[in-house]
Amino acid sequence: MQRLIITALFCLICQICVLASDSKIIGDILKAEFPANINIIKTPRGIIASFPDDMIFCSDSLSLSPSGKIMLSRISNILKQIENECTIEGHSKEFGKLESFEVSMIKADIVSEYVINNNPKLHGKVFSVGLGDFDPQNKAISGNKQFTERIDIIFFAYDFTR
Repeated sequence: MQRLIITALFCLICQICVLASDSKIIGDILKAEFPANINIIKTPRGIIASFPDDMIFCSDSLSLSPSGKIMLSRISNILKQIENECTIEGHSKEFGKLESFEVSMIKADIVSEYVINNNPKLHGKVFSVGLGDFDPQNKAISGNKQFTERIDIIFFAYDFTR
């Protein structure tokens, strides 16, 4: 029984090391692929890549910009190469008659759908969440400027199931 527990613990430690290594690789790929004004942070839950809203969406719109589509295609290619799951989190303010939570959910869904449509094998690996303007302690910082309207793509450093 003790051997079984030790073996299981060793396997768990090995899996954590592999996932931590994946996180470093993901961070390196993201830093090489994207411009400096995208914030890339390593956290206990994984690598967070924060994209200012105006880099992905057309100004005052819920439509993806041409440059946003290019960036999301690159994200899709990164996700194809790794085993990590990811969550796309929307952070937005009100838009028209929509509340901030609704706008952020719509934007996260649009990004998620684009990434999955670009590579259908990512279905079940990419999830979207809308957080509105809630998340005060995790405002992404680019230089000295905070941007609260953003899309965060979290590449998890651990396995999870839904």
